[in-house]
Amino acid sequence: MLQFQDRPDRIRVVRVNHEDASLPPRSTVGVILKRDLAVPAKLAAAATPGELAEIEAVVAHYRRAAALEPEVRAASLPSLLREVMQYYHAVADGTERTLIAGAILDAARDIRRAERGAVLG
Repeated sequence: MLQFQDRPDRIRVVRVNHEDASLPPRSTVGVILKRDLAVPAKLAAAATPGELAEIEAVVAHYRRAAALEPEVRAASLPSLLREVMQYYHAVADGTERTLIAGAILDAARDIRRAERGAVLG
């Protein structure tokens, strides 16, 4: 049985042993770097065919989640902007107000360019 331990920059793959008392209860099989989301050759070689299928399914799940992230962030933008504007009005100092306003104005310019069909860089 495998466990997948999510870390900020990697997924640690751990084999859990309940059957053989002579083996450690847990052993690291390998890691998958999140920047690549690819099964390293060393990990593939250390896994059984069944484990490799499970590892590949987990990697596919992480790829789908990564592909959806921009859509999720875009969908949550209106509520985030409300929170930012509440902070802007209630708490932000002059420097924070300048940074917030600049970011919003840059985004508004990019939106206008996109609406005119310009390619954003």
